[in-house]
Amino acid sequence: MVVFTVLVVLPVARAQQDASLADQQLTDQPLAASRRELLQFAFAAVSAMPSNPHAKNRSRAEADVVAACIELGQCKLAKELSARIDDWRRGVCLADLAIHCIENGAPAAAAPLLAQAQRVAIDTATDPQQWRAERIRARLARAHLLLGHEDQAKEQAAGIGDAELGEVARGGAQRLPRSEFEATVVAFDRVIAAGNFEQIRNTLATCVALFDRFYTDEPSRAQMETRVLSAYEKLPVGLRLDLVVQLVDIALRRGDPRTALRLAAEAERFLARGVWSPEDEIAWRGRLAALRGRAGDTVAGRAAAEQALARFHECRDRIVDIYRANALRPVAVAFLQVGDLVAAGRVFRLAIEDGAHNPNSRPRAEDLAATCVVMAVHAFDPEPALRDRLEQLRKGLGNPW
Repeated sequence: MVVFTVLVVLPVARAQQDASLADQQLTDQPLAASRRELLQFAFAAVSAMPSNPHAKNRSRAEADVVAACIELGQCKLAKELSARIDDWRRGVCLADLAIHCIENGAPAAAAPLLAQAQRVAIDTATDPQQWRAERIRARLARAHLLLGHEDQAKEQAAGIGDAELGEVARGGAQRLPRSEFEATVVAFDRVIAAGNFEQIRNTLATCVALFDRFYTDEPSRAQMETRVLSAYEKLPVGLRLDLVVQLVDIALRRGDPRTALRLAAEAERFLARGVWSPEDEIAWRGRLAALRGRAGDTVAGRAAAEQALARFHECRDRIVDIYRANALRPVAVAFLQVGDLVAAGRVFRLAIEDGAHNPNSRPRAEDLAATCVVMAVHAFDPEPALRDRLEQLRKGLGNPW
């Protein structure tokens, strides 16, 4: 009996010790109180969902809030909220937080987070859907690659399926020496020629990472851009469009608006090639309008945002109510990026009201949280009347779920 007690207590004590160490190491970046409150509000809204029968939806929505916390550098809050996620996504969030710490010069804070994520991966290993444990392990492998722990990375990546290996490849790309670049390109081209969908998707995602890694090396950067834009034409347009948008975002982060605008034009051509549902078309139009605004082309960005909003009004009755706010949020962000706070507020209010239309609370909670997250990430401070409306909607969540 004593032996059994020791076996149980020691892992619990170790888990508590790791959690305490992580809390000591983590810091939150300065952030306006209103933005932090929106994140907490969003988490509270989706956490109100009953686990039966909405465990998957609740955890997924909670993980989305944690991802926004990480994006905004709210590491302590991300850790606190991650601990409240019930399923395997807690491990993904902890590993993502560890990666963020490593990339931002705080590897000591990452170690206990990785240990906690590892335990979730072990607990998830018996799940019949193995990809869940693999998703955590892929992030652990990426983190170890960023730390230079090659052996640990290989151990974590062993046996992971192609669908999750892209995360590992990104970690390798972030540390790839210039001396290995040409050999890597040759290997990429072999993968693309072989025609395996998952491997090609992973390869092109790695091209995006290398586009960033070697951004100041223009010939190398051009090789990565060319492959993203033109390699394997059978890749679905939506996936290709997402990759090009990532290139635009990198160019903007690198302070290169000219390249960003050129790539935004390429993204617009991909958008024109696709066959979209109305809600997806409107959302993509909003995202591309926002990129133009960020790149300084506010005239074209505003025109594109207005066209996207007009398209929404034209198609609204053909869009299922649970998808309307998904279409509107990127349009609101586009107006923010061109400097029109008034128009952005109108579109956010429209998204909030359309998101509250469904009689069931689950989709209402998800939309309410998603809109609050977007407002927090993009520094939109809702006026008091709009905050009151958000609180009214949150209080109105309940049966039927």
